Amino acid sequence: MTAFESRERESPGEHYWQLAGLVSNLEHQRTSLERARPSAPAPAVRPEVQRWFGCDVRQFRQQVADLCRRDGCTRVSCVGGSGESRADVTAVLPDGRKLVVQCRRQTSTLGSPVVKAFAGSVFHVHRADVALLVATCFQIAAPARDFAATAGIRLVDWNRLLAWEAKPGTPPWA
Repeated sequence: MTAFESRERESPGEHYWQLAGLVSNLEHQRTSLERARPSAPAPAVRPEVQRWFGCDVRQFRQQVADLCRRDGCTRVSCVGGSGESRADVTAVLPDGRKLVVQCRRQTSTLGSPVVKAFAGSVFHVHRADVALLVATCFQIAAPARDFAATAGIRLVDWNRLLAWEAKPGTPPWA
């Protein structure tokens, strides 16, 4: 006898009890989920977190460009996109030097491969005088910091980004 044939022989009463069992199971799961739900409302997202993480990549580049402009840069442009060779923002610093910025929106630790890839194009392809790598990460790996220091790349992590944003006139290239 197949499974289909055995179902044909079940009475409507048996279906009722199967359905009742399913409903009871669902009720139990709903109650368990309600008990597990926190009673206090979730904390509000801080405005700076929303501002930097609540935007898309293009908006993130634009916000970094706006900080550069605010702190005296001229000829600021967002050049990020396919084929940009890892440059997202270019500008001329108040003293006339060329600034090239790579913007990285990530929460994971920034590693040395990212810094090395940027170093490979920032000075030779883009002819930067000052190279800046801005990342929303909370940590930068020690090898990445060491390589950046050797290569002449200034790193801006989450805390430095917030400090730069909060204090006009204190750019990371100064």
